[in-house]
Amino acid sequence: MLETRLRQALAFAGMGAWECDLRTHRLFWSDGVAVAFGVPPSEFTLNFESFMSSLHPDEVSSFGNSIKACISQGAPFNLELRMVDADGKDRWIHVGGSVQRDDEGHGERLLGLVRDVTPAKLTERALVLKSVEQALLLRELKQAQSQLLQAEKMSTIGQLAAGVAHEINNPMSFISSNMRTLKRFVAAFKPVVAAYEAVIHGIGEPSAIARLEVVKLEHDIEYVLSELPQLIEESLDGIDRVRKIVQDLKTFSHVDEAEWQQADLHECLDDTLNIARNALKYKAEIVKKYSALPKIVCVSSQLSQVFLNLLVNSAQAIETRGEIQIETGVEGGFVWVKISDSGKGIKPEHLPRMFEPFFTTKAVGTGTGLGLSVCHGIVKKHNGEMIVESVYGQGAAFTVKLPIFSLERNLPTLPHGQ
Repeated sequence: MLETRLRQALAFAGMGAWECDLRTHRLFWSDGVAVAFGVPPSEFTLNFESFMSSLHPDEVSSFGNSIKACISQGAPFNLELRMVDADGKDRWIHVGGSVQRDDEGHGERLLGLVRDVTPAKLTERALVLKSVEQALLLRELKQAQSQLLQAEKMSTIGQLAAGVAHEINNPMSFISSNMRTLKRFVAAFKPVVAAYEAVIHGIGEPSAIARLEVVKLEHDIEYVLSELPQLIEESLDGIDRVRKIVQDLKTFSHVDEAEWQQADLHECLDDTLNIARNALKYKAEIVKKYSALPKIVCVSSQLSQVFLNLLVNSAQAIETRGEIQIETGVEGGFVWVKISDSGKGIKPEHLPRMFEPFFTTKAVGTGTGLGLSVCHGIVKKHNGEMIVESVYGQGAAFTVKLPIFSLERNLPTLPHGQ
């Protein structure tokens, strides 16, 4: 009765019992062993040689060493072995055993259990493969995200390229004009210098002095001397404007460089306004309501892209001419930037979809539908929040909330191209 119950229990657990007589090397097994090996019990024959030959070559050494250690040292073993069945397919069995000794301490019998673990092993392999596939997919998604970020950046730069060129041409035009005037003024000094030389060489000759006064009047030397400093200052100011525009554009072009550092959001906003000057000045008056802000730890070039996109969108939402307001403030452990406009606003049914990739309310061919989605992703990577509010027909407002980090704390990790 006990033997029957034991056999039933082993069968219920999917296990087979085996025994090896170490003196005769004969093997005894239950029907469950045959099941574990994937062979009908009526066709199953097992001996040590056939068992070793069915093992995968990589498992032979491990199993042999475990048997030797068990017999010599009495160490029980539990092994998961890879086998090759009659059809050449891989199988896995779990084999456990221990040694039974006689009264003199010699190994007498090996006793153990065996169980087919092929389904579990195949499931494990499938999970590993799935994990690898997911890792590859995640990497591809990150690459795609980086490409989308780059595409959106290039789209924005493309929209502003003509405006930036215009902004550069304006100061360059008056620099060029001033330099030509300055060249003419300098040329006017030559006869004056010659006249002075004549005076120096002919001191006391009234005619030479009179000639000097005539030359000064002819070339309006008093006016030249009064205007020359202003021309130079204007030229220097124009050069500084060009330098600033180029520097801001260079900073914006580094959106993919994920360098965390302390930054002043007001400087970031002003630099972005400088880049977008031409896209904004014909559409809106810019009203800045800046509050005192602490510096925050961020990737400033990426936040510049967020602000640039919001400002350009606000300008495009204004049909004739209106107002764009930029407000800043601090709330708890966050700073916030709110960019609002007096444009046409957003329809209520569109509000929940504003940050969806490829969703756009612009006409076909005038928007990628990625701008706000990319901006939302950048803000999320900064552990921040982006909020949109609008009353249709009365304008829209986008608020960016960003946490204040300390350089002494561990900074967030932002991968390159995100």
